[in-house]
Order: sequence, then structure tokens, then C-alpha cells
Amino acid sequence: MENKMSERESLPLLLRAKGKYIVPNAITAANMVMGLISIYYASRGFHATAAWIIGYAIILDKLDGSTARMLNASSDFGVQFDSFSDFISFGIAPAFIVFSLLNSDPYAASFAKPHEAVFLYVGVVFFILMSASRLARFNVTTMPNTRYMFGLPTPGAAGFIITFILTGLKYADVAFFSKWLLALPYILIAMGVMEISNFAILKVGKRENLSGKAFEVFGFLFLAYCFVTRSLPEVLFIMGVVYILYVFGYNLKNRDKIRKELEEAGVEVEED
Repeated sequence: MENKMSERESLPLLLRAKGKYIVPNAITAANMVMGLISIYYASRGFHATAAWIIGYAIILDKLDGSTARMLNASSDFGVQFDSFSDFISFGIAPAFIVFSLLNSDPYAASFAKPHEAVFLYVGVVFFILMSASRLARFNVTTMPNTRYMFGLPTPGAAGFIITFILTGLKYADVAFFSKWLLALPYILIAMGVMEISNFAILKVGKRENLSGKAFEVFGFLFLAYCFVTRSLPEVLFIMGVVYILYVFGYNLKNRDKIRKELEEAGVEVEED
């Protein structure tokens, strides 16, 4: 009798313990749904809407990780589920938007011939493959004892691509921007290379100084404001350019410091 009572008493505790995982995984699921909705809108020709929806997915991706840490609800399942979600929202969806957009007027004429279209096909396939590789590598080589991760995160790559698209669409009537979007296949390749690169990037929340942490918070709030209100894509794009330049500069300036930290953490560092 006492055993049955203890089982009944432990059941709510078990459900409560498992229940904390529901919230971050639900946010991850919403992220995946955003990616699928984005693909749907792109297939219907609403490319700007599809791009903004990827922005919503970026916000959700930030929130699921923060929520999991706040609730102490990180799990191996959550890591894998998050990777599947990111692959759809930040790997497949941006590539499909580019493919659909450049196969619509007036851009399709520039990729009508086979030798012209090959750049588009290569860019789309390359970006998808590199996104999958980035996510797989992150899952098996994450180093919790360091402040760094390697390669541009898939949300960052997707964000750069969609802000490039939205800027081009917003100023399509300007002569300079009339050819802007034709560079998208090369942008896809560049972002794919960045994703699998060995550039060290500071993890979110791992900055040592207060100004760096404040920059992260206000940067995210501004990002969320722009995506929710669907405004200032050109500012977001410039922020993306500055961030990538910062990554290059940080690695060049702090090369020895990064190497030392990795060696102290027991990470094997390849010799030059």
C-alpha cells in the first residue's frame, strides 16, 4: 500500500520534471513551422514575406536556447531537435527563397541559359550542404569549456541572406539595386564557406565586459523590433556586414590569444 502511495506521489513530480522541457521544445517547433511557412510563401511568389518570416524564426531560435538555459531544460533531444529545426529554417528555406526569387521575373532572364543557371544551382545546393555540415559539426564538437564556437552560425548566415534580399527588393526601383539580387548565388556560396570556416566566434553571453553584453542585449532587441515591424532591412544588412568584418578582425587581432585559450581547454589546435 505504501509503495502505491509513493508511486502516486512521485508521478506529479515526474510530470513536473519532464514538463519543463515542453516550453523550449515548443519554441523550437515553432521555429521549424516558421521555416515551412516561409517556404510556402516563397513558392507562391511572396518572397519579401517569406524572408521576413525567416526573421521570426531567428527570434524564436534565440528564445529557445535562452529558455532552455533559464529553466535548466537542456537535453540531448533538444539539441538534435534544434538542429533539425535550424536546417529547415536557416538552411533549406533561405536557399529556396533565393531559387524561387531568381526564377521569377525580372530576374529569371539572367539565369535563362544553362551556363548562367549553373551558378544559381551550385549556390543553392552548396549553401544547403554547408548548413547541414555546420549543424552536424556543431553537435559533435561543441566545446563548453571555451568561449568560442567555430564557423558562422546558420541563423547568422540566413539573416545575412534575407536582409540582402529585403534590401534589394525595397530599393528595386533604384538603378544600382536593379542588379543587386543577381549576386545572390555568390552570397550563398560565401555564407556557406563562412559556416564551415575555422573562424572563432564568441558564443552569445560569453563576452567579458559589460559593454559587450549590453551590445548583445540591445542588438537582439533592435533585431526583434525590425523583424516584428518589418522595417529597416538595409540597417540590418549593414549590421551583418559589420559583424562579419568584426569576426575577421577579431581573429586576426587575437589569433595568439584564441590559440592559447583553446590549448588551455584541451582543444587540439592545428599548427600553421
